[in-house]
Amino acid sequence: MNIRLGTYIATVAALAAAVAFAGRDLDAPAGTTEAWPALALLAALVVAAEYLLVRFRVGGEVNAMNLMEAVLAPVVIFYPPSVAVATVAASQIVAAIVRRNAPTKAAFNVAQWSLATGCGALVAATFAPATATAPMAAGVLLALVVVATVNQVAFTLVVTIANRQRLRRAVAALRPVMLRGWAASWLLNSAIGLLFVFAFDRHAVAVLLFPVPLVVLHLAYRGYAGARTDRIRLTGVHHAVSVLSEPIDPREKVVDFLVGVATSFDARAAVLAIRNDGVLEVHEVERATRNHSVTFEPLDQPSLVSSALTLDRAARVTASSDHPLRPYLRESDVRDVLAAPLVEGDVPLGALLVVDQGGLEGFEEGELAVLDALARETAGVFAKGRLFATVLEERRATAEIVDSTSDGILTIDDDGMIRAWNPALAAITGFTAADAVGHPVSLVLRATSTSGDPVPLDRWANGEPLPSQIEVVAADGSRRRLSCSYGYTATSGEGKLVVIARDLTPAEQFEELREQLGRLVEVEAAHRAVVAALQEALLPARPEVAGAEFAVAYVPSDEQAPTGGDLYDWQVLPDGWVHVAVIDVLGHGVTATKHALAVISTLRLLALQGCALEDMVRRADELLRSQDPELVATVVIARVEPRTGAVHVVAGGHPPALLVRSEGAIEQISAPGIPIGWPEAASDACVELALHPGDSLVLYTDGLIEARRNILDGLDELVAHAQALSTRAAQELADELVARALAGADRRDDSLALVIRRAPQLVLPATRRWTFGPELTAVRSARRAVADFLAQAGVAEEAVSDALLITSELVTNGMRAPGCTSLSLVATVTEDALVLDAVDDGQGDPSLADAGHDLPDLDGERGRGLYLVRAVADDMSILSTAEGTSVRVQCSLRASAPAPQSGAEPRR
Repeated sequence: MNIRLGTYIATVAALAAAVAFAGRDLDAPAGTTEAWPALALLAALVVAAEYLLVRFRVGGEVNAMNLMEAVLAPVVIFYPPSVAVATVAASQIVAAIVRRNAPTKAAFNVAQWSLATGCGALVAATFAPATATAPMAAGVLLALVVVATVNQVAFTLVVTIANRQRLRRAVAALRPVMLRGWAASWLLNSAIGLLFVFAFDRHAVAVLLFPVPLVVLHLAYRGYAGARTDRIRLTGVHHAVSVLSEPIDPREKVVDFLVGVATSFDARAAVLAIRNDGVLEVHEVERATRNHSVTFEPLDQPSLVSSALTLDRAARVTASSDHPLRPYLRESDVRDVLAAPLVEGDVPLGALLVVDQGGLEGFEEGELAVLDALARETAGVFAKGRLFATVLEERRATAEIVDSTSDGILTIDDDGMIRAWNPALAAITGFTAADAVGHPVSLVLRATSTSGDPVPLDRWANGEPLPSQIEVVAADGSRRRLSCSYGYTATSGEGKLVVIARDLTPAEQFEELREQLGRLVEVEAAHRAVVAALQEALLPARPEVAGAEFAVAYVPSDEQAPTGGDLYDWQVLPDGWVHVAVIDVLGHGVTATKHALAVISTLRLLALQGCALEDMVRRADELLRSQDPELVATVVIARVEPRTGAVHVVAGGHPPALLVRSEGAIEQISAPGIPIGWPEAASDACVELALHPGDSLVLYTDGLIEARRNILDGLDELVAHAQALSTRAAQELADELVARALAGADRRDDSLALVIRRAPQLVLPATRRWTFGPELTAVRSARRAVADFLAQAGVAEEAVSDALLITSELVTNGMRAPGCTSLSLVATVTEDALVLDAVDDGQGDPSLADAGHDLPDLDGERGRGLYLVRAVADDMSILSTAEGTSVRVQCSLRASAPAPQSGAEPRR
């Protein structure tokens, strides 16, 4: 006991003794001195009231709400002050002994209640008459007000002294309890106290009935407090888990999550420990200051946090408990803790701890159940985040190794069928993956040993020996000698043989092999061209709806292979809403395109059948799984109401969409879910948002954020690009997002960006400017930009064909200038004409000033573009210097003249 606290308790005790002494000659206020035999039972009820309480904690101090004032009402009314003080003091001493209270707490309770009882008895002796019910009731209430006031003032002061804080701060901390707890407690005690006084006044034997309402009201009050507390816990926990689930990496929201947990349990702090590469990553957040600290502990180092990982379920640990974690409380400077393990399946992931809990006590079983549920949800969120990151990393690593190695790699099932065939092996043998996968290895390779004996690759599961060198028959009939190494794996109970082969064919055969591969590439290119045409034919036309613009940009991972697993779809539904979907199928090439088209068609069919948006991912997975169990695809689906701008979004394992506000603000729209093809594929939630005029919603595939290898950095860069381009037209926004994301990056995956723009209510400027680099897509981007500009300016479609032809030739001519690194294009619309200025920074040629006047050489490769422009345009001027070339062209925007009438002389 510190000196200040001891002095304070002694002062309170002295005041109680003084009050008792001052009231030694006063009679009982109501004159009922014949009720002395009931005094012993009243004293016993005072002891019982100490057990019938609801505790709450403020800082390091514990207080309780009970029905003590109700029991004290007959004592202060019907007995002299000195007797009342002595009775209460004796009862508190007995209660302290029975409950084994600490000496300091016991001394304070005796002094506090003795002083409060003495003051109340003095007031009762002064203001409560022996007759007249109404004045007696007023005197009783006044006495109970005095008892409650003295009691709570004494408690507030002892909290201030014990915690060594200012009185104002202590009162601020207690204010919620004062308003909701003490006030309600006083009203209840006063009502019961009045009943006890009047019953006791009629006959002292009524005291025998007093325990019944005490017990009943205590149970009801404690049940209400516990239920209310547990409801607050559940509401806060639900919010905390929602916050943690928003980002792809849950660590981004750890601070908000732990503050929410600490607030829900009315605790000083919350701690989250996560196993990470052999150490324990410990996040601790103080609720009041949001101070966040991160430490790393060895898993084998005994501590409060590491020991919590060994728990089977949630547990409460206090200084008085016999729990195995109790010795660590003092080491960690913690008063009490609620701890629960984070477990995914049977794997311990970490622990969640709530430190130094305060407020009203709830039912311990309920609190532990809430914490257990919170721990399970938290473990699931972190496990899902780790799985997503692991899948992405393994997918990238495997694709890089298999696709980039110069060694041939194939896998063979235990039934002799080829299941995988990498590009290097296709180059070595001339057989593509389509030729090999799904066929018997004995028919594809026809392998023999160097001595000419057949090699039983199809019977490897029987233990047949396999030589280190084999010869195979290539697609062109030539024989190739391969050096092979073998490995064995088992997946889902099925064995596989992995063969890694290196070509040992003599050097004189390399030239012939190169010619064969050239022919193979031509065939492959033809196949891809057919698939690309089929893909283009199957993709939907852009929706023409009032109030919204739709745009898309797509760049394949391989410029020579225009098809892949990234596709999109948009379709106006019968109810006027627009169905939009973006999907990313695992894999590349023709197979990925086939899978992507199957997913797109299934989603469109479900949308047209009226399938609820929340069920789209689950239903699509059910339909597709039966057709192709190997198909895996992430998907994001949106429903758009063009008139109002309402948008509903669901997803399955897809990166978050971007909501680009017209003023440049960016919001990430995360719609959690499990991809098609994974177990329990479904969308977890439907996100609803609204597009204001000028706002855009960007849906994209992971090629835009994986190009930099770090997916989080890629997402940050994409957000920055979208913010910088927020005022661009929808098609320009889509094109630029793809171009900027891939600029200078490794292109390892298809990249697609789809933009939904709510039509802005803006006045189109008469002039627009664009800048293009020396990309292959510059001409296409320029034509699209000029076409969108003229369409928004209200120019009829039949009047813009010449303008688009001129645009193509100007951009092509500028890009071909020696040393050209950029070209700017400025378009100005007048009442009936378009002026185009194209300026490049390449090395100019003064002779270009007269270009286009004479018919170019029909066998030459240059000069045709400017000749064509001068023939179509109304006017053209060229200025070319060593610093660059500037071309200005003016053309009419009027529609073409009608065809000549019958009999008129045609122009020649």
